[in-house]
Amino acid sequence: MGSEQAALLPLLYESEDRYGWSVGMRAITHALFKRIPLPDGPILELGCGGGAFLRELKQRQNGRQLVGADLHPAALVNARRRLGISNSLVDANMLALPFPAAAFGAVVALDSFDQQGVKLSLALAESHRVLRPDGLLLLRVSAYEWLHSTHDRAFNTGRRYSSKEVQSVLVQHGFQPVAATYANAMMLLPVAFVRLLQRYHFVPFTAAQYSASQFDELVKAILLMEAHWIAHWNIPFGISLYVAAQKVVAAQKV
Repeated sequence: MGSEQAALLPLLYESEDRYGWSVGMRAITHALFKRIPLPDGPILELGCGGGAFLRELKQRQNGRQLVGADLHPAALVNARRRLGISNSLVDANMLALPFPAAAFGAVVALDSFDQQGVKLSLALAESHRVLRPDGLLLLRVSAYEWLHSTHDRAFNTGRRYSSKEVQSVLVQHGFQPVAATYANAMMLLPVAFVRLLQRYHFVPFTAAQYSASQFDELVKAILLMEAHWIAHWNIPFGISLYVAAQKVVAAQKV
């Protein structure tokens, strides 16, 4: 990975408050919670990044215990800056969480289960362990493996998924999917066109693509519109995929 690409994740953590994609995708996540209420109990965000989503959850889930976990030092530095010392932030691997079983009412994993070095089945097994009976897992992953490109390597994305694939693995690991929707649908065609050109080296990859203010505002406006739609309905295609699933507890034999 070149130095330009290596700088993108820390830049993303620093700019979560204003970066159009981050603002818009958080709005979509909150819109989903209008349809899928969070169960009682503490909430764990895996891959909490710079803490912007946790801060918004704190404002919307008044009084509820929130815990953020991440491995990237720059993520935790920015999260502590946003959240202060009163919030629980943990340097932790999502494949070996330092929490007891059934500790959380909900686990939120936004663009963390698709990262390089993360095996989806192991991440789901560990999330299942720390969830309470009937607890909720909300995950977001990058969609469509055929879209994998330089962009994914720059943001440490190791794998892209289809809705069918994710839901199948969820069921295998003791979850019952309750909702699934793609997101960032309106940008699918132009993004796919650019990333395929980058894959075959017709268009160079540059970090400047992510800082153009006019493009950034356009992305935010599009995602905010999608958030209004997703508050009520699913979208059948898009660059990102959300799946919400409930922990199923096997009946004990008498």
